[in-house]
Amino acid sequence: MNEEDLRVVKTRENIEGTFMRLLGEKDFSQVTVAELIRECRISKGTFYYHYRDKYDLAERLLRRQFEVFATVVDESRTAIENGDAEVGRLVATLVQLVTNFARLSSIRTPELDSREELTRFLQDKFVAYIGQQPELRTRDPEQVARFLAAIVVAEAEMVGAGRVEAGPVFFEALHDLAALIERLPRPSTQP
Repeated sequence: MNEEDLRVVKTRENIEGTFMRLLGEKDFSQVTVAELIRECRISKGTFYYHYRDKYDLAERLLRRQFEVFATVVDESRTAIENGDAEVGRLVATLVQLVTNFARLSSIRTPELDSREELTRFLQDKFVAYIGQQPELRTRDPEQVARFLAAIVVAEAEMVGAGRVEAGPVFFEALHDLAALIERLPRPSTQP
C-alpha cells in the first residue's frame, strides 16, 4: 500500500491522535493496543500493518514530533526576525508540540526513554544554535545546552502533569529567563 495514500495517512493520524489523547488521560503503561484498536475503530491487522506495537508507535511519533519541532523553531526564528504576522500561528504550534512532548515524556521503557531522547535532541539543537550566534559564544556550549534542555524538559513535564499551562505566557517566561540569565554576573576567570 502507498504510504502517501490518503487512507493510509488518515488511519495513521487517527491512531496517533487517539494515542496522544489516551496519553493525556492515563500513563503509557495503561494504554493497550486493544484499547487503541477499539477507540480508533480499526482492525488488529490495520494497527499491526502500521506499527509493530505501542512502543514502535510511541517512538515513531516522538521522532516525528522532533522533526516538526525543529522545523517550527526554525520558522519561528525567521518569522520573529522578519516581523512576520505568522508568529502567532507558530507559537500555537509550539504550544501543541510542548503538550505532545509532555505526554510523550512519561514513556520510559527498555526500548525508549522519551525524556532522555527529548533532552538529547534539545541539547543538540541548543549547541547548534549557540554555535551559529557569535554573541552567544561561551566556554562550554555543551554545558549551557544541557542547562537549557533540562529547563525545557522539566517545564514540559510540568505541562504534562497539569501544573503549568503551555501557552504564550510559557514562552514569555522562557524569554524572561534568558534575559535574567544574561544579567547574571560572570564568574572571574582569574585564579
